[in-house]
Amino acid sequence: MNTQVLEYLIAISEEHSLTRAAERFYLSQPSLSHHLANVERELGAKLFRKEGRALWPNEEGVIFINKARAILHAEAQARQQIEALRAQARPYLRLCMDTTEGTWFRQRVQPHLERLQVRIECTRLPAGQALTALEQGEQDLALLLVCGPPPQLPCSTRTLWQGEIALAVPAAAVGEARAALTDLCYLRFEAPPAWDAQAEHSLTSAGITPRMVCTAPDQTTASEMVAAGHAFAFLPRARIAAGAGLAAYSSAPAWQATLLACFSTPEHSACAEALPAVLEALQQAAGQDSQTGTPG
Repeated sequence: MNTQVLEYLIAISEEHSLTRAAERFYLSQPSLSHHLANVERELGAKLFRKEGRALWPNEEGVIFINKARAILHAEAQARQQIEALRAQARPYLRLCMDTTEGTWFRQRVQPHLERLQVRIECTRLPAGQALTALEQGEQDLALLLVCGPPPQLPCSTRTLWQGEIALAVPAAAVGEARAALTDLCYLRFEAPPAWDAQAEHSLTSAGITPRMVCTAPDQTTASEMVAAGHAFAFLPRARIAAGAGLAAYSSAPAWQATLLACFSTPEHSACAEALPAVLEALQQAAGQDSQTGTPG
């Protein structure tokens, strides 16, 4: 007698009908009757009595159904505990970045990482602390969004994405006076401090002081708002060139942005073996945006 059969008999006791119980499991009524007959034959006792057209558990049936529920509950608990033990025993890779809650990370990176057999423990750390944690062996992998020329780092690195960031304005506003831009909403993103610092420097250099500042959930939304003539925002030049209704504002200095994966070889052999797959997942996620935007 397997647990599936126990579920069948519990359904009969709840539905008081072989037909309705069979419908729960997409079984035919004769098939469910056959399962019931086998259990009753094995026990040497009837489990249900008829009252009109309804089936009700008799005294033996009440005892059996209660025990069946207890068995199923115990099995579910055992499965949960075993899975918890497996999760604890499974090695994990320690990953840190400036913004672990970024839309790009959740939508692009996390689905790739969830398909791997090594758990990923994410921590939010500023760039300087992330590099220190790598050097001290407290982290295995750090994602750094670098604005400007990529620096020489005392660790292994892999470039996941690289592009030029420019101020995107509505195409119709390119020829308008600088003051006209301030009537639009300036859209910023959840980004590392280096991005915000470069954006502020570029706006100051262009003599632009936004009157309204909002945070965009992602660059796709920002692009749509800029193209609709409601806002301006810093976007990858590749995205600006590919988007209808977008133009780069030449008076605001552009800058280069690079997404780097900085890493050291984990001590745990399973994590060390998984690191190339994790890097590939990050590369793949960043590559999806290589023509339309920057991660982060």
